[in-house]
Amino acid sequence: MDNSHQPMVRAMSDGNDVIALETGGFPPGKIVPSNGSQPHAPFSESIRRSAARVEWYRLFNQIEGTLWWLVAAVLIRRLGCGTVRQRMAVLFGSIGFVAFGITDWIEAGQRHGLPLWLWAMKIACGLTIFLARFTWRGWDRFRWNDREVRFGLGCLIAAVAILLAERAV
Repeated sequence: MDNSHQPMVRAMSDGNDVIALETGGFPPGKIVPSNGSQPHAPFSESIRRSAARVEWYRLFNQIEGTLWWLVAAVLIRRLGCGTVRQRMAVLFGSIGFVAFGITDWIEAGQRHGLPLWLWAMKIACGLTIFLARFTWRGWDRFRWNDREVRFGLGCLIAAVAILLAERAV
């Protein structure tokens, strides 16, 4: 049977029917039977909850990505202030926040876990922001026991731990 009349982009299934999460023809959340017949109403509640979680996760990442871009825009206003070193730090930090926002928008489109390259990009963005902070302050003030350094290292360790746990599942 030709299913070209069902332009689904993403869907979830409970084994019998499919719930459209993102479609070109059916509204999100509409039930589309696996056999290609017309959509119908009854569907398992767990699949509906799963679809709602996916949509919430997607929306959260889109909002988060937009907020990172807003942080970059606020930060870039400081580009004219300070020394050359500090202006470079602002530029690097802004680039890091914009890139981090992009990774959140990409993450919003992911359905099952994050690919390794996306984790690597997120970690690289975090390191860029971290390095920009110490470039702004001056590397002569860098101390391994500073609260900011410990926090940054803690975030890096947490990201790597989540990556490893996700890969183990």
